[in-house]
Amino acid sequence: MLRSVAPSAMMLAACCRRSTMLPMPKSQAFASWNSSALSRDVKRQRDTTLLIDGNNLLYDVYDARCTLSWNDQAIGAAVRFVQRVREIVHAKQANRLAIMFDTPQTSQRQLANDMYKPVHRKRTMAQHLRSQFPIAIDTLKALGVAVIQVPTVEADDLIASYAKACVADGFDVVIVTNDTDMYQLVQTSSLSDKVHHSVTVYRPMARQSIREARVKKLLCGGRPAQQPEIRALCGDLRGKTPGIPGGLDIREAISLLNKHGGLVRLLRTLDDVDDKALAQRLKNSISMLELSYKESKLNDAVPLPVAPARLAIAQPLVFNRQVLERVFGADGTAVVFTAQARVRGQRPCHLQEIQKDAPPEEDCDPATEVALDQLFDSIKAK
Repeated sequence: MLRSVAPSAMMLAACCRRSTMLPMPKSQAFASWNSSALSRDVKRQRDTTLLIDGNNLLYDVYDARCTLSWNDQAIGAAVRFVQRVREIVHAKQANRLAIMFDTPQTSQRQLANDMYKPVHRKRTMAQHLRSQFPIAIDTLKALGVAVIQVPTVEADDLIASYAKACVADGFDVVIVTNDTDMYQLVQTSSLSDKVHHSVTVYRPMARQSIREARVKKLLCGGRPAQQPEIRALCGDLRGKTPGIPGGLDIREAISLLNKHGGLVRLLRTLDDVDDKALAQRLKNSISMLELSYKESKLNDAVPLPVAPARLAIAQPLVFNRQVLERVFGADGTAVVFTAQARVRGQRPCHLQEIQKDAPPEEDCDPATEVALDQLFDSIKAK
């Protein structure tokens, strides 16, 4: 028997969203709190900066089956990219907006390690997708959206640096990306906190907001800022970092990091590690661990080419239809202004394929996310 729990209407609605036993349409699941318990006035007490990982989002919307074109140029991914940007900006009601892209120049991490995002992977990019990057970037600029690129600097580092600067300016920050590397930037604060502000990651593919409580759960209790250190010690499932030979349990890694004050100090005080066999394995892997850490740790001190104050936008953000029609034609422009279809697995690129009009997923506030995690953990425990 579970403990008596009296969840709010908001929690019950979110439970309906998460439950696999109740296949309720999202529009119905959110109806109970979409305009009352989680009204926008309650959810947003502070200004918000929206930082979008342009490369990641453009990859996300690309579909090789899409044949939409204008003036003999494939535009399907660029159209859907601009459509998603417009949709997310309207849903998040941001006060500042910037979209970051990588540049063709070799990055500092690539110079340090030939195996880091090797250049040959870029060469294998589908030509239909490659040709749409400049189209998407030029369209955003023509629409007045801040597009930020710095030669040799990765978009991830630009996002980390702007997130830090905007938090210092008193803004909450929402980072739009499916890249889990960004989890190290996540931090959550209460609405009453007037000093520290929150950074969350919004995953557009899953339409899910990632807050500090969830990152800690994914890291088995580790703090978001410890993610690069944990990854260096334990490795990465996708093979980004190998981890120390012989493996290391994530909980043991966190214990070592907490006891010794981080990875750098740990590697300088290996004689103080009680497990001498582990200490020797760490000593044999110092160079690899340091390199893995440097590759995973985002640089939040990149000089900002555009002042954060210049990222300000007015709400509602209006995209100039004439600008879009010059690039996408009438049909492509109509797609931008049509709500994206919500059918699982569907990647529409033609106007006639985009018919379903469902609202974007709403986010729970941090307190509700924590309460929901506790509720589901108690259910799993039974």
